[in-house]
Amino acid sequence: MPTTVVPTTAVPTVVVTPPDSEDGNLFVNPGMEGDTRWVGFVEINVVESWWPFYCDDPYVSGGCEAPQPCEDGTASGCNPDGLMMGRPEFKASTEETRYRGGESAQQWFCFYKVCTAGIYQTIATTPGETCTITAWVRTWSTNEIGYIDTPSDTSTADARANSRWVIKVDPTGGTYAFAGDLLESTEFLYEDGHFDAWAQISYSFTAQGQSATVFFENRRLWPIRHNDSFVDDVFASCN
Repeated sequence: MPTTVVPTTAVPTVVVTPPDSEDGNLFVNPGMEGDTRWVGFVEINVVESWWPFYCDDPYVSGGCEAPQPCEDGTASGCNPDGLMMGRPEFKASTEETRYRGGESAQQWFCFYKVCTAGIYQTIATTPGETCTITAWVRTWSTNEIGYIDTPSDTSTADARANSRWVIKVDPTGGTYAFAGDLLESTEFLYEDGHFDAWAQISYSFTAQGQSATVFFENRRLWPIRHNDSFVDDVFASCN
């Protein structure tokens, strides 16, 4: 049974906890193991030391409009006018094919919703050092009724465009994932191999202060049945 954490504000203040790691990993609980706790809502269950974010109330006041991919060239299709993004559900993934190491991964899913969401953690940094972030990520994307053995739909360009991963960083240690001045990796697309398989993504940045917040973000274009995202075995190092 998860414990309950109810933030007093939409964006909680996060205290940097030094990791207990012999391999130089700056993240705490990088393997997404152990108990989960409720963060604001009973359907948002996040593993210890990590926090959720999403482009919807209450994390983003007033929510976010769904993208119109046909307008920016991301895809040929468009979403209905006025469609808003939804708040995903979060849980630990304990199915054998849905975690990479240990006994679990962090999962979130947007059931028949468009969403941009993920998890974040603040790490200790030293100004001027180069920090490298890596994560193993996985996508499940299909409108079919099925269970984990149902493959993602990759039959069209629009289907393959549905899931995009990105690593974002606030080098000042802020915890708002949609601030306008965040550092950001390139988008990791279908071609990067994360549909129905674990793929490693990475990003490097120069530390500016005593802490930095790392956001692992997934962006979904279409409000389909299975919009499931998985993160496991993350690593952060600075030197």
